[in-house]
Amino acid sequence: MSVPKIRHTMEKMAFTPRGQRKSSATCDPVIRMCWNENQLGMSEKAKAAMAAALEKSNYYPDFYAVALKDRIGEVYGLTRDNVFTAGGSSAVIDAIGAVYLEEGDEVLYCSPTFGAYWDMATANGAVPVEVPLTKEMRYDLDGLYQAITARTKIIVICNPNNPTGTAVGADQLAAFVKKVPEEILIMVDEAYIEYADDPDVHSAVPLILEGYHVLVLKTFSKIHGMAGIRVGYGLACPEIIDDLMRSPGAFNTSTVAIAGAIASLGDRDFLSRSYQMVKDGRDYLTRELEQLGCKVYPSQTSFLYFDAHMDPQDLQAECAKRNILIGAFALSRVSIGNKAQNAAFISCLREILPAAR
Repeated sequence: MSVPKIRHTMEKMAFTPRGQRKSSATCDPVIRMCWNENQLGMSEKAKAAMAAALEKSNYYPDFYAVALKDRIGEVYGLTRDNVFTAGGSSAVIDAIGAVYLEEGDEVLYCSPTFGAYWDMATANGAVPVEVPLTKEMRYDLDGLYQAITARTKIIVICNPNNPTGTAVGADQLAAFVKKVPEEILIMVDEAYIEYADDPDVHSAVPLILEGYHVLVLKTFSKIHGMAGIRVGYGLACPEIIDDLMRSPGAFNTSTVAIAGAIASLGDRDFLSRSYQMVKDGRDYLTRELEQLGCKVYPSQTSFLYFDAHMDPQDLQAECAKRNILIGAFALSRVSIGNKAQNAAFISCLREILPAAR
Protein backbone atom coordinates (compact mmCIF):
# COMPACT_ATOMS: atom_id res chain seq x y z
CA MET A 1 0.00 0.00 0.00
CA SER A 2 1.40 3.39 -0.93
CA VAL A 3 1.05 6.34 1.45
CA PRO A 4 1.85 10.05 1.01
CA LYS A 5 5.52 10.94 1.37
CA ILE A 6 6.25 12.65 4.66
CA ARG A 7 7.88 16.05 4.87
CA HIS A 8 11.63 15.59 4.41
CA THR A 9 12.51 17.25 7.72
CA MET A 10 10.47 14.61 9.56
CA GLU A 11 12.47 11.76 8.04
CA LYS A 12 15.23 12.52 10.57
CA MET A 13 12.90 12.21 13.55
CA ALA A 14 13.14 9.08 15.68
CA PHE A 15 10.02 7.01 16.27
CA THR A 16 9.08 3.71 17.85
CA PRO A 17 8.18 1.08 15.21
CA ARG A 18 4.96 -0.87 15.30
CA GLY A 19 5.22 -3.88 17.56
CA GLN A 20 7.50 -2.03 19.98
CA ARG A 21 4.98 0.57 21.15
CA LYS A 22 4.41 -0.81 24.60
CA SER A 23 2.74 1.13 27.38
CA SER A 24 5.17 3.41 29.21
CA ALA A 25 2.92 3.30 32.28
CA THR A 26 4.30 1.22 35.13
CA CYS A 27 2.99 0.39 38.58
CA ASP A 28 4.15 -1.35 41.74
CA PRO A 29 6.44 -3.08 42.42
CA VAL A 30 8.39 -1.05 39.84
CA ILE A 31 9.97 2.13 41.26
CA ARG A 32 10.11 4.75 38.51
CA MET A 33 13.08 7.05 39.13
CA CYS A 34 13.74 7.82 35.47
CA TRP A 35 11.37 10.64 34.45
CA ASN A 36 11.73 13.13 37.31
CA GLU A 37 8.12 12.81 38.41
CA ASN A 38 6.84 14.23 41.69
CA GLN A 39 6.51 11.31 44.10
CA LEU A 40 4.42 13.40 46.49
CA GLY A 41 1.60 13.29 43.97
CA MET A 42 -0.38 16.44 43.29
CA SER A 43 -2.21 19.04 45.31
CA GLU A 44 -5.48 17.90 46.88
CA LYS A 45 -6.88 21.31 45.96
CA ALA A 46 -5.96 20.66 42.33
CA LYS A 47 -7.64 17.24 42.44
CA ALA A 48 -10.83 18.75 43.83
CA ALA A 49 -10.84 21.53 41.24
CA MET A 50 -10.35 19.07 38.40
CA ALA A 51 -13.10 16.79 39.69
CA ALA A 52 -15.48 19.76 39.71
CA ALA A 53 -14.38 20.74 36.21
CA LEU A 54 -15.35 17.32 34.89
CA GLU A 55 -18.99 18.27 35.42
CA LYS A 56 -18.74 20.80 32.60
CA SER A 57 -16.30 18.95 30.36
CA ASN A 58 -19.00 18.27 27.79
CA TYR A 59 -18.43 21.90 26.80
CA TYR A 60 -15.34 23.11 24.97
CA PRO A 61 -12.80 24.88 27.19
CA ASP A 62 -12.00 28.56 27.21
CA PHE A 63 -9.66 28.39 24.22
CA TYR A 64 -7.74 31.42 25.47
CA ALA A 65 -7.40 30.05 29.03
CA VAL A 66 -7.99 33.57 30.32
CA ALA A 67 -8.48 32.64 33.99
CA LEU A 68 -5.26 30.59 34.04
CA LYS A 69 -3.28 33.27 32.23
CA ASP A 70 -4.55 35.91 34.65
CA ARG A 71 -3.51 33.76 37.63
CA ILE A 72 -0.07 33.08 36.16
CA GLY A 73 0.33 36.78 35.48
CA GLU A 74 -0.42 37.56 39.13
CA VAL A 75 2.27 35.13 40.27
CA TYR A 76 5.00 36.77 38.17
CA GLY A 77 3.88 40.40 38.10
CA LEU A 78 2.83 40.12 34.45
CA THR A 79 -0.49 40.23 32.56
CA ARG A 80 -2.35 37.65 30.50
CA ASP A 81 -0.75 39.21 27.42
CA ASN A 82 2.62 37.87 28.64
CA VAL A 83 1.40 34.27 28.91
CA PHE A 84 1.07 31.42 26.39
CA THR A 85 -0.41 28.13 27.61
CA ALA A 86 -0.24 24.69 26.01
CA GLY A 87 -0.36 20.97 26.75
CA GLY A 88 2.93 20.84 28.66
CA SER A 89 6.10 22.87 28.16
CA SER A 90 7.09 20.44 25.39
CA ALA A 91 4.06 21.70 23.46
CA VAL A 92 5.27 25.27 24.00
CA ILE A 93 8.62 24.22 22.52
CA ASP A 94 6.79 22.76 19.51
CA ALA A 95 4.90 26.03 19.06
CA ILE A 96 8.10 28.07 19.19
CA GLY A 97 9.66 25.93 16.47
CA ALA A 98 6.56 26.04 14.28
CA VAL A 99 6.28 29.82 14.51
CA TYR A 100 9.89 30.96 14.32
CA LEU A 101 12.06 28.40 12.54
CA GLU A 102 12.68 28.17 8.82
CA GLU A 103 14.96 25.81 6.92
CA GLY A 104 18.59 26.73 7.42
CA ASP A 105 18.06 28.63 10.68
CA GLU A 106 20.33 27.62 13.55
CA VAL A 107 19.29 26.71 17.09
CA LEU A 108 22.09 26.96 19.66
CA TYR A 109 22.20 25.09 22.95
CA CYS A 110 24.66 23.22 25.14
CA SER A 111 24.82 19.45 25.16
CA PRO A 112 23.91 17.14 26.80
CA THR A 113 20.51 18.66 27.48
CA PHE A 114 16.79 18.04 26.98
CA GLY A 115 16.25 16.28 23.64
CA ALA A 116 13.20 18.36 22.70
CA TYR A 117 15.45 21.20 21.51
CA TRP A 118 17.04 18.99 18.84
CA ASP A 119 13.56 17.83 17.89
CA MET A 120 12.29 21.41 17.61
CA ALA A 121 15.11 22.38 15.29
CA THR A 122 15.13 19.25 13.15
CA ALA A 123 11.37 18.96 12.66
CA ASN A 124 11.29 22.49 11.24
CA GLY A 125 14.30 22.15 8.96
CA ALA A 126 16.60 24.18 11.20
CA VAL A 127 20.13 23.17 12.19
CA PRO A 128 20.77 22.18 15.82
CA VAL A 129 24.16 23.56 16.88
CA GLU A 130 25.42 21.86 20.03
CA VAL A 131 28.08 23.46 22.22
CA PRO A 132 29.60 21.09 24.81
CA LEU A 133 28.97 21.76 28.48
CA THR A 134 31.98 22.76 30.54
CA LYS A 135 33.98 20.04 32.29
CA GLU A 136 31.93 20.84 35.40
CA MET A 137 28.80 19.92 33.38
CA ARG A 138 27.61 23.53 33.32
CA TYR A 139 26.20 25.61 30.48
CA ASP A 140 29.04 27.27 28.55
CA LEU A 141 27.66 30.76 27.93
CA ASP A 142 30.93 31.99 26.42
CA GLY A 143 30.92 29.04 24.04
CA LEU A 144 27.33 29.76 23.06
CA TYR A 145 28.10 33.40 22.37
CA GLN A 146 31.09 32.50 20.20
CA ALA A 147 28.90 30.06 18.22
CA ILE A 148 26.42 32.77 17.14
CA THR A 149 26.29 33.29 13.37
CA ALA A 150 24.13 35.27 10.98
CA ARG A 151 21.85 32.20 10.79
CA THR A 152 21.24 31.90 14.53
CA LYS A 153 17.51 32.25 15.25
CA ILE A 154 17.08 30.77 18.74
CA ILE A 155 19.41 30.18 21.69
CA VAL A 156 18.16 27.71 24.29
CA ILE A 157 19.31 27.75 27.91
CA CYS A 158 17.97 24.92 30.05
CA ASN A 159 18.26 26.34 33.56
CA PRO A 160 18.69 24.22 35.59
CA ASN A 161 19.91 21.82 32.93
CA ASN A 162 18.44 18.40 32.26
CA PRO A 163 20.09 15.84 32.60
CA THR A 164 23.00 17.34 34.57
CA GLY A 165 21.07 19.33 37.20
CA THR A 166 23.52 22.22 37.11
CA ALA A 167 22.38 25.84 36.84
CA VAL A 168 23.46 29.26 35.59
CA GLY A 169 23.43 32.13 38.08
CA ALA A 170 21.02 35.01 37.46
CA ASP A 171 23.78 37.60 37.02
CA GLN A 172 25.63 35.43 34.49
CA LEU A 173 22.45 34.83 32.54
CA ALA A 174 21.50 38.51 32.51
CA ALA A 175 24.94 39.52 31.26
CA PHE A 176 24.67 36.97 28.46
CA VAL A 177 21.17 38.03 27.43
CA LYS A 178 22.15 41.68 27.28
CA LYS A 179 24.93 41.12 24.75
CA VAL A 180 23.07 38.76 22.38
CA PRO A 181 21.73 40.50 19.23
CA GLU A 182 18.06 41.50 19.57
CA GLU A 183 16.93 39.52 16.53
CA ILE A 184 17.81 36.24 18.30
CA LEU A 185 15.19 34.72 20.59
CA ILE A 186 16.57 33.44 23.90
CA MET A 187 14.51 30.56 25.25
CA VAL A 188 15.09 29.80 28.94
CA ASP A 189 13.60 26.49 30.04
CA GLU A 190 12.89 26.67 33.78
CA ALA A 191 11.07 23.36 34.26
CA TYR A 192 13.04 22.62 37.43
CA ILE A 193 13.96 26.04 38.80
CA GLU A 194 11.49 25.83 41.71
CA TYR A 195 13.77 23.16 43.21
CA ALA A 196 16.87 25.39 43.23
CA ASP A 197 18.35 26.31 46.62
CA ASP A 198 21.37 28.26 45.34
CA PRO A 199 20.68 31.94 46.15
CA ASP A 200 22.34 32.94 42.87
CA VAL A 201 19.87 30.91 40.82
CA HIS A 202 16.45 32.37 40.13
CA SER A 203 14.02 32.97 37.30
CA ALA A 204 14.77 34.97 34.16
CA VAL A 205 11.29 36.55 34.28
CA PRO A 206 12.69 39.95 35.43
CA LEU A 207 14.49 40.15 32.08
CA ILE A 208 11.09 40.09 30.36
CA LEU A 209 10.00 43.04 32.49
CA GLU A 210 13.19 44.85 31.46
CA GLY A 211 12.27 44.43 27.79
CA TYR A 212 14.71 41.75 26.66
CA HIS A 213 13.99 39.14 23.97
CA VAL A 214 13.58 36.28 26.43
CA LEU A 215 10.93 33.54 26.42
CA VAL A 216 10.74 31.66 29.72
CA LEU A 217 9.28 28.13 29.75
CA LYS A 218 7.45 26.78 32.80
CA THR A 219 5.60 23.54 33.52
CA PHE A 220 3.10 22.04 35.94
CA SER A 221 4.69 18.60 35.47
CA LYS A 222 7.43 18.87 38.10
CA ILE A 223 6.95 20.66 41.43
CA HIS A 224 3.17 20.77 40.87
CA GLY A 225 3.06 16.99 40.28
CA MET A 226 0.72 17.26 37.29
CA ALA A 227 2.77 15.48 34.60
CA GLY A 228 -0.20 13.39 33.48
CA ILE A 229 -2.47 16.43 33.10
CA ARG A 230 -0.25 18.07 30.45
CA VAL A 231 -0.15 21.81 31.03
CA GLY A 232 2.75 24.21 30.62
CA TYR A 233 3.30 27.80 29.63
CA GLY A 234 5.65 30.36 28.19
CA LEU A 235 6.26 33.90 29.47
CA ALA A 236 7.46 36.69 27.19
CA CYS A 237 6.69 40.17 25.91
CA PRO A 238 3.22 40.55 24.32
CA GLU A 239 4.68 40.66 20.81
CA ILE A 240 6.25 37.21 21.20
CA ILE A 241 3.05 35.84 22.74
CA ASP A 242 1.10 37.22 19.75
CA ASP A 243 3.43 35.26 17.47
CA LEU A 244 2.91 32.04 19.43
CA MET A 245 -0.86 32.48 19.23
CA ARG A 246 -0.52 31.79 15.50
CA SER A 247 0.61 28.21 16.22
CA PRO A 248 -1.70 25.19 15.84
CA GLY A 249 -1.26 24.35 19.54
CA ALA A 250 -2.43 27.71 20.85
CA PHE A 251 -5.88 26.49 21.89
CA ASN A 252 -5.33 23.01 23.35
CA THR A 253 -5.43 23.52 27.14
CA SER A 254 -8.34 21.51 28.54
CA THR A 255 -10.99 22.62 31.03
CA VAL A 256 -9.71 20.09 33.56
CA ALA A 257 -6.08 21.18 33.14
CA ILE A 258 -6.98 24.86 33.53
CA ALA A 259 -8.91 24.21 36.75
CA GLY A 260 -6.18 22.05 38.27
CA ALA A 261 -3.40 24.44 37.36
CA ILE A 262 -5.16 27.45 38.89
CA ALA A 263 -5.80 25.54 42.12
CA SER A 264 -2.24 24.22 42.32
CA LEU A 265 -0.77 27.70 41.93
CA GLY A 266 -2.66 28.70 45.06
CA ASP A 267 -1.61 25.72 47.18
CA ARG A 268 1.54 27.09 48.77
CA ASP A 269 1.63 24.37 51.42
CA PHE A 270 1.76 21.61 48.80
CA LEU A 271 4.47 23.40 46.81
CA SER A 272 6.52 23.87 49.98
CA ARG A 273 6.22 20.17 50.84
CA SER A 274 7.17 19.22 47.28
CA TYR A 275 10.28 21.35 47.48
CA GLN A 276 11.28 20.02 50.90
CA MET A 277 10.81 16.38 49.92
CA VAL A 278 13.14 16.86 46.95
CA LYS A 279 15.72 18.86 48.89
CA ASP A 280 15.88 16.28 51.68
CA GLY A 281 16.04 13.42 49.17
CA ARG A 282 18.66 15.19 47.09
CA ASP A 283 20.88 15.69 50.14
CA TYR A 284 20.42 12.07 51.22
CA LEU A 285 21.13 10.57 47.80
CA THR A 286 24.13 12.83 47.22
CA ARG A 287 25.66 11.75 50.51
CA GLU A 288 24.96 8.05 49.96
CA LEU A 289 26.17 8.05 46.35
CA GLU A 290 29.42 9.73 47.33
CA GLN A 291 29.93 7.16 50.08
CA LEU A 292 29.58 4.49 47.39
CA GLY A 293 32.41 6.12 45.44
CA CYS A 294 30.26 7.86 42.83
CA LYS A 295 31.00 11.32 41.49
CA VAL A 296 27.83 13.40 41.91
CA TYR A 297 27.34 16.71 40.11
CA PRO A 298 25.74 19.49 42.18
CA SER A 299 22.04 19.56 41.40
CA GLN A 300 19.43 22.31 41.54
CA THR A 301 16.71 19.94 40.34
CA SER A 302 14.65 16.88 41.28
CA PHE A 303 17.31 14.47 39.98
CA LEU A 304 21.02 13.72 40.30
CA TYR A 305 23.55 13.18 37.51
CA PHE A 306 26.32 10.90 38.66
CA ASP A 307 29.24 8.78 37.55
CA ALA A 308 29.08 5.31 39.09
CA HIS A 309 32.27 4.27 37.24
CA MET A 310 30.14 1.77 35.36
CA ASP A 311 28.58 1.90 31.91
CA PRO A 312 25.31 3.86 32.38
CA GLN A 313 23.36 1.47 30.14
CA ASP A 314 24.60 -1.51 32.14
CA LEU A 315 23.74 0.18 35.44
CA GLN A 316 20.29 1.02 34.11
CA ALA A 317 19.75 -2.62 33.10
CA GLU A 318 20.93 -3.96 36.46
CA CYS A 319 18.64 -1.58 38.34
CA ALA A 320 15.72 -2.60 36.10
CA LYS A 321 16.30 -6.24 37.04
CA ARG A 322 15.65 -5.09 40.61
CA ASN A 323 12.50 -3.18 39.57
CA ILE A 324 14.06 0.28 39.76
CA LEU A 325 14.07 2.41 36.62
CA ILE A 326 16.75 5.12 36.21
CA GLY A 327 18.06 7.22 33.32
CA ALA A 328 21.14 6.51 31.21
CA PHE A 329 22.96 9.24 29.27
CA ALA A 330 26.71 9.85 29.03
CA LEU A 331 26.47 9.26 32.78
CA SER A 332 23.62 8.03 34.99
CA ARG A 333 20.63 10.05 36.20
CA VAL A 334 18.30 9.20 39.05
CA SER A 335 15.13 11.06 39.98
CA ILE A 336 14.60 12.03 43.61
CA GLY A 337 11.91 9.81 45.10
CA ASN A 338 10.28 9.57 48.49
CA LYS A 339 12.23 8.23 51.48
CA ALA A 340 11.41 4.59 50.81
CA GLN A 341 12.23 4.84 47.10
CA ASN A 342 15.52 6.61 47.75
CA ALA A 343 16.54 3.99 50.31
CA ALA A 344 15.58 1.18 47.93
CA PHE A 345 17.72 2.71 45.19
CA ILE A 346 20.77 2.93 47.45
CA SER A 347 20.27 -0.67 48.56
CA CYS A 348 20.07 -1.62 44.90
CA LEU A 349 23.38 0.12 44.14
CA ARG A 350 25.07 -1.62 47.05
CA GLU A 351 24.25 -4.92 45.36
CA ILE A 352 25.43 -3.78 41.93
CA LEU A 353 28.51 -1.61 42.30
CA PRO A 354 31.80 -3.50 42.73
CA ALA A 355 33.16 -0.88 45.13
CA ALA A 356 30.20 -1.47 47.44
CA ARG A 357 30.74 -5.22 47.75
